[in-house]
Amino acid sequence: MSDRIRNFENLELKFLGVSSGHSDSHTNAYFKPDPETLVFIDISMLNIEKARKLLGWNLKRVIVLITHLHPDHASGVVSLAYAVKSVNRSVILEVVLHKNIALEATRMFDAMGGRESPPFGSKVEKGMPVYRLYGLDSVGDSDDYCFGSNGCTTSSTYLPKRLKFRKIDCLKEIISTRHSEKLRGAYGFWLEINGKSVVYSGDTLFISPFITKLDSIAYNYGSEKEAELYLDISVRHSGLHLNWDYKTVDAITGMLRLMPNLKVILMHFDDNKGFAKKLLQERIENEIAEQFRDRIMLAQEEQFN
Repeated sequence: MSDRIRNFENLELKFLGVSSGHSDSHTNAYFKPDPETLVFIDISMLNIEKARKLLGWNLKRVIVLITHLHPDHASGVVSLAYAVKSVNRSVILEVVLHKNIALEATRMFDAMGGRESPPFGSKVEKGMPVYRLYGLDSVGDSDDYCFGSNGCTTSSTYLPKRLKFRKIDCLKEIISTRHSEKLRGAYGFWLEINGKSVVYSGDTLFISPFITKLDSIAYNYGSEKEAELYLDISVRHSGLHLNWDYKTVDAITGMLRLMPNLKVILMHFDDNKGFAKKLLQERIENEIAEQFRDRIMLAQEEQFN
């Protein structure tokens, strides 16, 4: 086994898919902070069958953190909610996102069936809540509102109702970024999992919010802190995703130099045929200093039987 493969055996996040919205492998991740909790980062309809295989009767909490509302990241929320209820009727899917997109998300998910009667044959009883959606502030502490009529209130309006939010201990911060001009909001996350700092960019045009966060982690916890940066990347200059260019290379290598226990995982590849992955791997080999190459990898999709 190569040192490069060995270095990335114990990453905190695993992936249902690793590519872009026009592929058959939408970038959605997951992790288990404890044996009774399963957390997804985004969920697409494309990945629902894979997600189902992770559900179990022993889970007491299933959460999905939403980065933004594009279909390859959020279209599977309602289907996942029904899947969770079909496995364990006492568990309600918790949908967690930034408060700025909470109202739009509620309308979107209700239009997908979040307020309708469950499908025929479902173990979900009519009138039971399907999911709960929480719009949080940047640190997930204060504006813990539950929106809409999807199990949070009997009102048919979209007025927020305060409902006690069970804090997610591993979620430390929701990080604001920018993805597309017409999108209301796009966000990444800072998580603390098994003693490691995990910074997840979601879809982003900019690297700076996430480099700033890593700088802060290094300052507050020490530069020797174990950390993982999951970074959206593009080799096509799409205008929607972070470009792999000299500025990105400088920012990545600067952080790798500052934090010797940082690993960088690149994700959300541009195509479905592997050309972008091959080109990106070549550019890593050609443009990243040899001393840092074994700490950069391309995200790998988990294989499900």
